[in-house]
Amino acid sequence: MIPLNDLSEIPTAVQRFVNPEAFWRELQFRLLPPAGARAEVQLRQMLSNRSMPTAIVIPELAYPNIGEAITWLCDAFGFNLRIRIGDHRAQLNVGNGGAVVLIETAAQVGLRSSVMVRVENADKHYAQAQRYGVRIIRGPADYPYGERQYNAEDFVGHRWCFSQSITDVDPRDWGATRGLL
Repeated sequence: MIPLNDLSEIPTAVQRFVNPEAFWRELQFRLLPPAGARAEVQLRQMLSNRSMPTAIVIPELAYPNIGEAITWLCDAFGFNLRIRIGDHRAQLNVGNGGAVVLIETAAQVGLRSSVMVRVENADKHYAQAQRYGVRIIRGPADYPYGERQYNAEDFVGHRWCFSQSITDVDPRDWGATRGLL
């Protein structure tokens, strides 16, 4: 484990490794440490799943039209399409190893963004959140794209999705259109 005082120390820690990209792929944050404990960063080998970006922390941004959002973000910021899931969701590659998920939001519903965090064990993470009194929106469930996920809301209303890869699934097997994986 590499204890960190704050996240600004991560780039320095990464520079100490011969292969920083491998380091980032294996990095896992302990977001819910026991009361009074410092957050720590751990190196863990998580299951790889072609249906899920390799990034640990993934913003989920709401847009009223996924197609327009894909085109605009790719053209304006240089992102590229990783996976498109119908007309309601997409994953974009951001640089080398980063990702963003786009979620379509109905016109009558306000735009709401959330953060997806990859965890090693969703059930264990969920139990810790419950013990802490976190408001759970949806309990752990398995999905056909190879992830076990639960959703929670923090003390000011930010939405969080915690996701554990449980199997490697080709996105085409559950109906997604592949871009650059």
